Amino acid sequence: MTVRRQTSKLGGALASVAVCAVAALWGTQAAAQSQQPGGGRLGALSGTGSRLFDLELSGRAAYDSNVARGEDIVADIRHLHKDDYIYTPSVILDINLPVGRQAVFLVGTVGYDFYQYNKTLESSHVNLEAGAAGRVGPCSGTLTGDYSVRQSDLAVLPLVVTKNLETQDAIGAQVTCATRSGLGVFVSGQHSQIHNSANTGVVDSHTDSVSGGLSYSTRLLGTAQLFVAHSRIGYDSSAVLGILAPNSTDTSSVGVRLSRPIGKRLDGSADISYLNTHIDGPGTSNFSGFAGRGSLNYRVNPRLGLTLIYVRSVSPTIQSGFDYSIVSGFELDGRYRLSPRLSASAGATWNQTSYRGQRLFLPNLVTHDEDRGIFGALTLSVGKKASLSIDARQDVRNTNRPEFNYTAYRAGITAIKKF
Repeated sequence: MTVRRQTSKLGGALASVAVCAVAALWGTQAAAQSQQPGGGRLGALSGTGSRLFDLELSGRAAYDSNVARGEDIVADIRHLHKDDYIYTPSVILDINLPVGRQAVFLVGTVGYDFYQYNKTLESSHVNLEAGAAGRVGPCSGTLTGDYSVRQSDLAVLPLVVTKNLETQDAIGAQVTCATRSGLGVFVSGQHSQIHNSANTGVVDSHTDSVSGGLSYSTRLLGTAQLFVAHSRIGYDSSAVLGILAPNSTDTSSVGVRLSRPIGKRLDGSADISYLNTHIDGPGTSNFSGFAGRGSLNYRVNPRLGLTLIYVRSVSPTIQSGFDYSIVSGFELDGRYRLSPRLSASAGATWNQTSYRGQRLFLPNLVTHDEDRGIFGALTLSVGKKASLSIDARQDVRNTNRPEFNYTAYRAGITAIKKF
């Protein structure tokens, strides 16, 4: 499946910092999620839908105490001012044009990050998804294309790389044939690729994946799916830092997925799969184990809502010297409406990345990365079509390399005008 409305960590249209954290968490899983069934805008557009044209202009000013993503020595080596102020104008689109039982759509964000001190990090950030969805009899389907450009977070780059524009694009399709109750079948496929502007220390990759299976729906059970999936990660660079490029990686999995409302206040979805990852080459870090993802939404009352998200998957890595990474993450956030015009949000995240398939020892490479964050925000509605929000966040990072450990503080203010 594809991931919509990814936003950069320091910019974009943020109604609250909680939205930013959710997007960041799911953004790292784009390649791995393509193995999973369901998703996209298919559910929203499987019928006639409604005409939608939302345009928003956003302006954000933020302070980051550690844009270098490491100790002082890391900032010095990268020739960066350790802290900085970032200014981000953005345009947010959400367009849905139904034609009978079919529809076309475009969603995403286009903006630019301006840095007060570190001009080398300035770049555009683009995250767009376009596609078409429709239904014929009991069958529905989507065809989607995704495109994104951004400056890579320095936390995922080797020390020899500072400026790197990371371009990702993907095309995918999914077909589901099912009734409101009873058996159904589904099949999906996706091709995605990542290209980096830096010519050392990072590698380009492409991922091809297919999945399919059976579904069963009832009012009591909700929807249950049994699926099988296969993906292949290939790397496009022939040599990196004088060593062999990473090996291609094949991952096969089988799993189950369940989604259903639980009463009027609780709903969620979860899948769990067992996967085997095999390195096509001399690597010795094949992986077998459980993976999955899930979300749980609880509407405690009309004012208070809670969301829990979990992800574990195998993903490509842009850092040379490894074949793949295993990413795990949790997020818990809550939203509370203080008044008709004022709302608050707060939460916490935990993410862990383990890089696998290292065949040669290279100094200064991060092989294990753990990040913890807490955040909060206040959003004030100004009339019907404008809002103003302030947010703050603390991130703590621990790795196998002490120079990359840090505690960072971020705070920002965002103004949004809807048209």
